[in-house]
Amino acid sequence: MNIFILTNRISFLEYLRGFYATSLYIELHKKDTLYQKSLKFISSQHKIKDLTNLYQAIFLASSLSPTQRKIYNLYGISHLIAISGFHISILIAVLFFILNPIYKLFQQKYFPYRNRWIDLSLISLIILVGYLYFIGSPVSLLRSLFMYGLVIIFVFSHIRILSFHTLLITAIFLISLNPRLMFSLGFFLSLSGVFYIYLFLHYYKDMNKTIMVIALNIFLFLMMLPIVHYFFYLGSLYQALSIPLSILFSVFYPISLLLHIFKLGYIFDDIILKMINIKISYIHIETPMLLYIGYIISSLIAIKYKIFFYLSLFISIIFFIFIAISNINIS
Repeated sequence: MNIFILTNRISFLEYLRGFYATSLYIELHKKDTLYQKSLKFISSQHKIKDLTNLYQAIFLASSLSPTQRKIYNLYGISHLIAISGFHISILIAVLFFILNPIYKLFQQKYFPYRNRWIDLSLISLIILVGYLYFIGSPVSLLRSLFMYGLVIIFVFSHIRILSFHTLLITAIFLISLNPRLMFSLGFFLSLSGVFYIYLFLHYYKDMNKTIMVIALNIFLFLMMLPIVHYFFYLGSLYQALSIPLSILFSVFYPISLLLHIFKLGYIFDDIILKMINIKISYIHIETPMLLYIGYIISSLIAIKYKIFFYLSLFISIIFFIFIAISNINIS
């Protein structure tokens, strides 16, 4: 804010005596950034703030209130709200679905010698890097995109993709760029989730694809329980809903994104509102430190020995049974 006075017609004597002068009042109004406009665009499609914040979080990585975080923790779907590799894999699939027929049309006519899948991977990576910058570079998304870039390089080099070395290289490189990631809980949980996905595929990559999707979601839910409850203490039977909800989210996410683009984002509001308004009973449960350390060690040894794979799974199942029984007792 500035005030300018036009004094070119005022003499020194008039100045000392007092004067009337023409003045200009200038106030700087900052224009909304594209990100802020996007937040408002989503907000305009919802009447309830909690729903607005939910969609802003899953599309633009905005923060949630403590109350909302608690609700989504009780449903075991915090990983669906915070943008991560799961969201990126869905977006990559959507980009391939959209770009593939367009690219194929031009490829057949102008550059049939090009590898379509590699080119589409690079194009989608560029688009997603722009998306990463747009939403403020959340750590989980940064890790996911770096791994996606490594996968493309490994495919070029004919190197095995589903390897724990890929995850290790990603973690080391990102920490070397930003040492503070060593103390980032979100970064650790993100790496843990990918680790258990790799661990499952390490032993069951040849499973029927349909069965694999269901089994992997059940496995990931169980294996993350002892780790998550070392940091977050809310335990509920409703957390088991994260298994079907994670599968449904693969469909819900791109559809809801498309609906918001066409200003129809409110369509699922009633369903979601009924879900988040359910009163959920829960207990406070904390993973003991010795159990937590032993579980981490067992999971790492499971890379080499399958018996430790089953041992870790057994521990996580017992952990969930304990949560279930404790919740039933307080109901």
